[in-house]
Amino acid sequence: MTTLQKHSCNWDLHLPKVLFGYKCGIQTSTKFSPFMVLIGHTHRLKANNQFCMLTQTLDEDMNIDQLIIQMILKTQLIYELHKSKLSNNA
Repeated sequence: MTTLQKHSCNWDLHLPKVLFGYKCGIQTSTKFSPFMVLIGHTHRLKANNQFCMLTQTLDEDMNIDQLIIQMILKTQLIYELHKSKLSNNA
């Protein structure tokens, strides 16, 4: 069964998600997303900011083990932030 068949009665509830995908997708004619053309920058989600915390380059004085430990700690921090936000919203 396709998604369209499953949601044929409430398809209008899914329009915001579809529009968001379209507005953020790069168009072949302009080579930019509609969001970029209208607003002037790419759309960023809150998750983008948190995942940027995970990107790290290996400094000269840092070994790979230290980098991995740092990434694990940052991942745990992001997990705890989201967990506390979810429990506060419940």
